Amino acid sequence: MLSRDCESQISFSKDVIGIIGSVSESKEVPTKKGTEILKKEIVLHDHNLSSIDLIPWGDQSMLLGKEDENVVISISNAIKSSYMDQNQLSRAWNSHIDKNPESSEATELYTWLIERKDLD
Repeated sequence: MLSRDCESQISFSKDVIGIIGSVSESKEVPTKKGTEILKKEIVLHDHNLSSIDLIPWGDQSMLLGKEDENVVISISNAIKSSYMDQNQLSRAWNSHIDKNPESSEATELYTWLIERKDLD
């Protein structure tokens, strides 16, 4: 589930679990130093259809792709921030992304996703 804390305006590190809704292509964006860095935008959902963007930077942007849409992931030590009044997550140096984690929360999301697909 997306952490309720994600709605807060305070930056923090938190463990998060959600379903990948969409994955953008990696793109190069300019930095303040005048160089460019890869960026990708990934939308995570929970069973309430709450969503938050996960923004991996640099080499981290290559870890997830379009083939991972509708996959449940957990992220340890995700950093929540707010940019232009929109909450987003990024990975800390010690963050870990686990695809298809084995937990009660993941099972609940898998079940919800299967039921939702049956309704489409």
